[in-house]
Amino acid sequence: MTRSQEGNRGRRRRARASACLALALLLTAQAAPLGAYAADGESDAPPSRAEQAETLLESLLDFFYAPTRPRQQTPAAAPAATPTPAATPAPTPTPTPAAGTDEGRKDESKPLQYPLLPGWSPLGSAGPKTVESKDKASEEFIPMPDRWRFPWPRYKRFDPKVQESPWVEGSTFDPYNQNVLKGDYPVHGNHTFLNLNLQSASTINPRVVAAGGRRNQFFTNQNLVMGAELFGGTGAFEPKRWALRVTTVANFNFLANNTLNPFDSRRGNSRLAVEEAFFEKRLKVVGPNFDFLSLRVGMQNFNSDFRGFLFADNQLGARLFGTLNSQRDTYNIAYFSMRQRDEVSQLHSFDSRRQTVFLANWFRQDFGTRGYTALFNFAHNHDRGRVTGDRATLNVAYAGFHGDGKWGKLNVSHAFYWAFGRDRFNRLAGRAQTVNAQMAAFEGSVDRDWTRWRASFFYASGDGDATDERATGFDMIQDNPNFAGGPFQFWTQQTTLVGGAVGTLKNKFSLLPNLRNKFNERSNFVNPGLLMWNFGGDFRVTPKLKVVTNLSYLRFARAGLLRQITSDPGLGGGVGTDVSFGAKFRPFENENLFLVTGAAVLFPHGGYARMIGSTRPLVSPTFAFQVAF
Repeated sequence: MTRSQEGNRGRRRRARASACLALALLLTAQAAPLGAYAADGESDAPPSRAEQAETLLESLLDFFYAPTRPRQQTPAAAPAATPTPAATPAPTPTPTPAAGTDEGRKDESKPLQYPLLPGWSPLGSAGPKTVESKDKASEEFIPMPDRWRFPWPRYKRFDPKVQESPWVEGSTFDPYNQNVLKGDYPVHGNHTFLNLNLQSASTINPRVVAAGGRRNQFFTNQNLVMGAELFGGTGAFEPKRWALRVTTVANFNFLANNTLNPFDSRRGNSRLAVEEAFFEKRLKVVGPNFDFLSLRVGMQNFNSDFRGFLFADNQLGARLFGTLNSQRDTYNIAYFSMRQRDEVSQLHSFDSRRQTVFLANWFRQDFGTRGYTALFNFAHNHDRGRVTGDRATLNVAYAGFHGDGKWGKLNVSHAFYWAFGRDRFNRLAGRAQTVNAQMAAFEGSVDRDWTRWRASFFYASGDGDATDERATGFDMIQDNPNFAGGPFQFWTQQTTLVGGAVGTLKNKFSLLPNLRNKFNERSNFVNPGLLMWNFGGDFRVTPKLKVVTNLSYLRFARAGLLRQITSDPGLGGGVGTDVSFGAKFRPFENENLFLVTGAAVLFPHGGYARMIGSTRPLVSPTFAFQVAF
């Protein structure tokens, strides 16, 4: 045996000896308390479950309330004295256990109570409990059937003046944080919720517009929204099982004509309208990832595409909708019986327009590339006309393809519609028309930190001849486009009225010069169409402030039709240059309160300037304030 082997064997022997010595010392230490208990005559049984629960409760209280909760001081044990022999005490009779108790238990079990710790409650404005327990609490089990109102301790990690973290408490009048009135806690059982919708929207719009010439106006509008939705389900964790919603809007408006003095305003027709009133029922869950099929019946909102080019309205109808393939596919099938809409307040009545609309669309996420959503849609407009001189049958179908999302670093949004069908009698052409018209739009943008630079193009085909039987000017059903500056742009925002045979050149909240009043008359496919180029920038200055700027150049697609109607052979195709900016300020960084201000200027030229009789700029500053609960 070598010297190194002998050294290894010696080290192993010493290690085994050390382990044996440590084990002996451990056994001796464990035996000493047992001997002390036996000497005192006490039982060596382990503590009961009640004692373990009390110990756990004491530990939790010490952990959460150690700085404020006074501890019970345990008197220190007296120093051990030299044992002194004592006389043997007389035997004490053993008490008889009470009836119904266990012989070997020292203490009665104390049931734990709900809530577990004092002072705990839900973080939001939760209202009263909606589920009562059917089981009793025990030392091992605390029933908590109201899963939404779980109590939380109040704990602030930082100075409250700096940051409310990690918990934020809600209140009855706080619609942003958790609130039973905003669908965050059930109002009945565990699956019935209530969501209130209360809004006040005020708008002031002094303006210089084209209304039978260049005209000054001061317009004031006030909307009060009152709505409620009762729905069943588990909040945002699954699609609604059922829903019942009613929303009403009260409108007050004032207009001062031929002056910018608001004190000369005259009150318009005030209205109270039902804008939403529907019942929704989930018919089926069709997949393990909550793909579903639902039906909604009643007065409801629907938008046929990403930007509101064709149909964006609240109307009376039925809609079947749902998802497939782990919610990657979304589809809608809708049928509407159109109600009449007021031109000034934009609110609906229950008067029929003698018009029905069928719409179907299908959204596909990650179509071709990730982050890009494609939309295929189809619509059919059957309109029999409402006003005298426009009562004829119009049957026009629309087929569309749209996309929204990202192509690499480029943000894209595009749309295409092809309209085809038959108009039995067109009031401008004075004869039947075969409809064949198109619309296309494209917007590309690039993000750079807090800025977005974008460029967009819009095209609506025009009709250059009212004497033939082919209508090639594109028109929509009920549009409200958010494109190329949206409501900040003068051309989109304001109505243009031209005297003589033209009448209404275009409507408010529309891009199309369709030569009709879209609130009363049928779609008109004998119109000059439009070409528009737009450049703009969006600036997210702070989380509270966003600024939008736009520069647009507009032309009629085909001005020959306007030359025929006005009998002006020198009428050109120019419309003008539109410059606008807008700012939206959210003081609380949410949509519950915001202020919007902006200004738009249209510099007319070409044929548009000749029709309105002026090349002086048209101006529209806007001030809006909205508060919502």
